[in-house]
Amino acid sequence: MVRTVDASAPETVFDEIDSALENLREKGAKKCVILWCNPHNPLGRVWRREELEKLVKVVVKHGDFVTAVCSDEVWSGMVLDDDKTPFTSLAKCAFQNNVVLRDRLVLLTSPSKTYNVAALDFAFAVVPNDHLRRRYFRHGRDQAECTPFGLAAAEAIFLKGGCEKRGDVLTPENGQCETWRLSVIDYLRSNRDLAIDFITTHCDPHIKIAATPEASYLLWLDGNGLDIPHLADFLRDNYNIALSDGSPFFGKPDSRFLRLNFACERDLLIKALNRLKTAVDDYRAQHGTSKAANYNNNVR
Repeated sequence: MVRTVDASAPETVFDEIDSALENLREKGAKKCVILWCNPHNPLGRVWRREELEKLVKVVVKHGDFVTAVCSDEVWSGMVLDDDKTPFTSLAKCAFQNNVVLRDRLVLLTSPSKTYNVAALDFAFAVVPNDHLRRRYFRHGRDQAECTPFGLAAAEAIFLKGGCEKRGDVLTPENGQCETWRLSVIDYLRSNRDLAIDFITTHCDPHIKIAATPEASYLLWLDGNGLDIPHLADFLRDNYNIALSDGSPFFGKPDSRFLRLNFACERDLLIKALNRLKTAVDDYRAQHGTSKAANYNNNVR
């Protein structure tokens, strides 16, 4: 049995998790696993420390029922506004005198997103509890072998610095790659702001910003203002712009939500945004609405 909660409403999400666990108990489930994503995909939300403490309380309350809390933290190195929304790992909560969470924690992460090394097949899990770690290994015997290049990349990223001050293993303060990472973050932040401004100005209300990403290079869009089925396929086939279909995140077809990847050169991003605008303008024209002015391609 699977239960999902609406992560776009942080003020109620933890009550929803609590209710979902109660519902599973009522349905006769004996044990369960909580799948947690921080920073969140696709919203790009960085969960606040006080919010994580609410999750901890839920785990403690249902400690006899929750066997593991799997925290996917692969985007933790791509926080775009670290001064406003600093990342806190669930491990930090677990190791501050919370045995219940520590004994159930499975932290999953990888440098693949932050350092663009997905092809090197390097990812890892942190499982503090010995019994749970042994179970994890038994069920993961088909795990892929890390490549020599992946190990070399990991050494360059992790072994030359310390993460004590930042509290995140993916961003060692004195790491060899930290200067590069920070420059990428600056570029991505500018791309994010450009894309949000463009879409808000030229595509709203037909395509809206569904969430402003605090982390990652993915922008979550709501295309329900366009009465077009299979919207991602339509935009790809008719306007040569390939956005990810958001439907799998809802577990149902044709949600008309989209993900835009803005980790690219700015000229390419502007070209893609103008194609998106053209699609919206054509839709407006067919429905009796005049087109908006062309976007300034000199924006940098």
